[in-house]
Amino acid sequence: MGEDFQLQKFSSRQKSEFVSRVKEECELLKSWFKGSQFEKDHCRFGYESEAWLVDENFLPAPKNEEFLTKLDDPEVVTELAKFNFELNGGVFDLSSDCFYKIEEEFKRKDREMRACASQLNLKPIWIGILPTVRDEMLCIENISEKNRYYELAREIMALRKNQPIPIHIDRFDDVDLLRKDIMLESAATSLQIHTQIDQESSVAMFNAAQLIAAPLLALTANSPFLFGKKLWDETRIPVFEQTIAFKDANSEVHSEPVSFGSDYIKESWLELFEENIEEYPVIMPVLFEDQPESLRHLKFLNGQIWRWNRPIIGTGSNPHLRLEHRSMPAGPSLTDMVANMAIYVGLLYYYGKMNLGWQKTMNFAPIKDNFYQCARLGMKADVLWPASPETANVQKLIFDTLIGQAKEALSALGISKDSISYYIEDVVRNRTKSGWTGAAWQKSFIDTHGADFQEMTKAYLENQVSLEPVYKWKV
Repeated sequence: MGEDFQLQKFSSRQKSEFVSRVKEECELLKSWFKGSQFEKDHCRFGYESEAWLVDENFLPAPKNEEFLTKLDDPEVVTELAKFNFELNGGVFDLSSDCFYKIEEEFKRKDREMRACASQLNLKPIWIGILPTVRDEMLCIENISEKNRYYELAREIMALRKNQPIPIHIDRFDDVDLLRKDIMLESAATSLQIHTQIDQESSVAMFNAAQLIAAPLLALTANSPFLFGKKLWDETRIPVFEQTIAFKDANSEVHSEPVSFGSDYIKESWLELFEENIEEYPVIMPVLFEDQPESLRHLKFLNGQIWRWNRPIIGTGSNPHLRLEHRSMPAGPSLTDMVANMAIYVGLLYYYGKMNLGWQKTMNFAPIKDNFYQCARLGMKADVLWPASPETANVQKLIFDTLIGQAKEALSALGISKDSISYYIEDVVRNRTKSGWTGAAWQKSFIDTHGADFQEMTKAYLENQVSLEPVYKWKV
């Protein structure tokens, strides 16, 4: 979905041809799975992180084109709204000091972006939902200047027959909105982790990513406010799901392109790509001239379905499988985000490679329930975990069990003792012990100082620039 194309009005014939090409490519993909044609033994991963631009008053600044032009870095690109951008990080081998290397790269890029933004009187900020964003700012006039964004906005509303999008989120406060476009989606910025995995373990790894998403969401929550309302600890989850939800014009079935899923996968990732065709209406049926081996239509369709764990097929001379974990928010600090990557990789490998019996003890439904409980309640959520007869507090589960399991897996992967000590024992354990997530800090700031969201955003940004992990932040 990152590529742009000419504006066009899609016809039913074009849609039919697009679906036909996706099916043809899906048959080719099926043969690749059957012939085990994907790369093996390459433990690599990378990341993407979305961010905001704010002005001198800590309000969203719709100036990403000016910022990106001046920055002139092909790894930093537009997002849906003019006040967002995305950093595409490098690809790293899972080796002894890989997390230090990531933090080095992240800090270097961050310094470059801050220096460039300051020349435009702007500041970048890594945060899930910007506390100062207002409803009226999320308008179609602030959509980024790319054809694909206009097409996406238009086609989703067409699938909804141009009916308003109802948004309802409640917890401490309530938000009830009727949106006339999809721009609320741009309020949610995330950290996305890509992990290349081998075909043999791909099913177990995907299901493991589903399992661990809930406690990781509680641990990383950083989006408790929207339009001045105190809502879920990770309000991005309902914002994104409800904004990009629609009916197929030819069906009474609701489609949920942003979702957690409905079951484990059983045999291969092919099940997910077949589901893309069978269960989701096509949003943008763009036709390309590429050969079927590029899987370009299949991949383009997959980019229009935003599962919280999304399967990615890499093509070229060496096809590979990549798992994209999408549910974590951006922020609070760069060190926190790297630590989040570290515990994610550790738990993914622990439950996807080292402990394969867990799935026999747990149905899918409680895993999905865990996810939404953790999004809603953060560290105060109770979750059901494999081999446990009853629910337990997620903060205690992370502290007593998951940290040790992540350390074990990271050690087995060859990650250095120093890295494990710093990112897991220091950053993650102290955050878990205190419960001081980005969401907890934000709520405490407002409870202490009152509903001054500009002042809170200023303090948040000062803490972020200090490079201290969030468990050290004061209010």
